Amino acid sequence: MSDTLKEVYGTNHFQSFIEKLYVLYHQSPKNRNELSICATSLEQKLLNIGKIFTIRLVASSEKTLKAVFNNYTSLYNHFFNASNDSQRESKEKAKYNGLKNILISVEFVNNLGTHLVKYLIFVS
Repeated sequence: MSDTLKEVYGTNHFQSFIEKLYVLYHQSPKNRNELSICATSLEQKLLNIGKIFTIRLVASSEKTLKAVFNNYTSLYNHFFNASNDSQRESKEKAKYNGLKNILISVEFVNNLGTHLVKYLIFVS
């Protein structure tokens, strides 16, 4: 199944973005804290963003997809705030702006919804 997913263009980009989120928040306590502040301001509970399409495909992917869906507004706010933060260098601000643009793209939202529905149907 993993080989098939690599061949699907949209899925490959979707997986790549989710992996970027995983790295962004698992390698940086600062980023986790900033995301947590955004979630608190929205009165949201953060769910852990893990890896997607791993060996434990269904369990790990479903949990991660639900986390991205649940944290969507907090992620957007973190990317927006970081991309406009005057304390950050232009390269870092551009990175967050790019992440924000992917997050709000029709393709990403469509992929997120499609993958969530697939996992919910598969699990039930």
